[in-house]
Order: sequence, then structure tokens, then C-alpha cells
Amino acid sequence: LWFITRARRLKRPEIISEACPKLASLLSKIEGASISVAFVSHSLADAASAFGHLLLHVRPSHHSSVPRVPLSISFLGQTEGLTSVESVWRGLTGSMQGRFKVQPYHIQQRQYGQFEARDIYLYPLPMTAAEQTKLATLVYKSQTKKINYTFFRRNCAYRIQQLVAAAKDLQGKARFQWFTSPSDVLQHFKELGLIETSSMWQPATLKRFNHSLEQLNAKQLNRYRRMIDYDDSEFNIESFDHEV
Repeated sequence: LWFITRARRLKRPEIISEACPKLASLLSKIEGASISVAFVSHSLADAASAFGHLLLHVRPSHHSSVPRVPLSISFLGQTEGLTSVESVWRGLTGSMQGRFKVQPYHIQQRQYGQFEARDIYLYPLPMTAAEQTKLATLVYKSQTKKINYTFFRRNCAYRIQQLVAAAKDLQGKARFQWFTSPSDVLQHFKELGLIETSSMWQPATLKRFNHSLEQLNAKQLNRYRRMIDYDDSEFNIESFDHEV
């Protein structure tokens, strides 16, 4: 409801014209960019990630006069200062607060792909210039708001779905009344024709590493094992057989 109300107010010119350096900076990064819905595979290491994670990936326009890095827009529960037990309890009972966070995409890509060994799938989300402006303004204004977060319904997928629906001025309510999962929101977007059905796969670092190992023959693999087992203080590349 907050998103719908905010989106309607954004139709007023005076709201859009409220000059602010931070808003102007965010608008410059999102306008003209290629936006995708990013689905992060599930992880059993964290209760909040058991069903995956959903965020927005923003790739800057190639025509931008200023070099920019890709951004991520995500909704995260605020767990700072909480123990793991407290985080789970608040996430289950709805007493946890969440907020939208904008940061360089490579930070989250490294977190999920390298540290947590999770794959990422990017689904292009076509948006008009007006929709991108509304999206940026909604994100900016929501960053200072206290927004409820729960594991099973009002989670990352639920808030991203609300954000996209408000930016695109979609009518009607979503079907997520009791439970919201990232995969269900992706399917909902596909049914509405909001995202492309094909995705770009960004495999986890461990998966890419294992794939590279599979390309080695027996002799190369043996040489690799000798290299990693070798004493660093005595390492000399010339001591290894260079034949392949």
C-alpha cells in the first residue's frame, strides 16, 4: 500500500522536481540503464536464504559520458547487533525491520558467488524512461523508511515485486497473501510478460573452479596437485615438468 500511494504521488511534477544531490546521483545511475531481476539460488546456511534471494541488477548505459559500475538494488532485513537466534525469531514473528540498499553489484556478486557458492540468474526487465525515474525515486525515498520484514511473506521477493509493480503502475493486487518466494515472484513476472524468459547465468566461483579442473588431463591434474602441495618457501616453477 505504501508503494502504491508513493507511486501515485510521484505523478505530481513538484514531487519529481524536488532537487536533491543524492536523488540526482541515483537518477543519473539508473536512467538509461539496463535493468534485470536477479535470482540468487538458495542456501541452507541462512534461514532467510532457504528459498533464494531476489534483487535488481542495474547495468549502466554504454552511452554514458561518465564510467559507472553496475549496481544492485535489494531489500534486506536489518540484523546488525542481533544474535542468530534473535534474527530468526524476529524474522519469524515480523518484528524485524528491513530497508532497501543500493550498492555496487560486484559486492553482492562476490558475497553470493564466491563466499556462499550460490549461482545468480539475471532476467532482463525492460523499463521505459518514466518507469526508471519512478523506480529510482521510490528507492531513494524508501531508504529512510522503516519497512517490515518477515522470512515467509514480506521478504526480499515481496518488496521487489511491490517496487516493480509501483514503478510500472500495475493495477490489482499480487497473489502473494501468505507466502512469497523468489521463484514464485519470477514466475509471476513471466506470466505478466514483465521479464524475458531467458536468463544470463553467473555460476558460483566454486562451480567455475570445479569445471576448470574437469578440463585438465591426468598429467595436468597431477602437476596442479603437486604445485598446491609444494612448500611455498621452496617453490620454484622450474622444478616442475612443463610437459602437457
